[in-house]
Amino acid sequence: EEGYRYGGIYYVTEYFEDIGKDGFRICRFRLLKEGHAETQRRQSTILRIVRDTLLSKQVKEMYNFECQVCLVRIAVRDVPYAEGAHIKPLGNPHNGEDKIDNLLCLCPNHHVMLDKGAFTIEKDYSLTGLTEECPDKLFVHDDHKINPNNLSYHREHIFIND
Repeated sequence: EEGYRYGGIYYVTEYFEDIGKDGFRICRFRLLKEGHAETQRRQSTILRIVRDTLLSKQVKEMYNFECQVCLVRIAVRDVPYAEGAHIKPLGNPHNGEDKIDNLLCLCPNHHVMLDKGAFTIEKDYSLTGLTEECPDKLFVHDDHKINPNNLSYHREHIFIND
């Protein structure tokens, strides 16, 4: 109940002088326990393809932010959330176009699954590769014309057919 307790090895990461409650100069220390890394921030520069956010917004609004695969609409505090997913990926080596005929409105789960090749979309919009409880076909709005060449490309180059 009295005395000292061993709490491990600590390293002084910062120290400075300050004026204490009673007006005396005191030394303050910031201690870091051995084995615990401090969170670090580093400045970095990245290059990325600039997408047309208006196209993505347009396709999401066309579907009322409902996933074209599972028909789920995610809303957080009444703000809808969906993702614009490219069927044929942009950039090298795929070189897909940032056009509405290459975009789908998907929930985050189906967006990742599409990008990773877990499922694909056939010419008739039937879905191949999904094992979950989803409709058999991709829901496609009458005003949304999907380029069949992008679907073919996805089936041939992205889809992993186990």
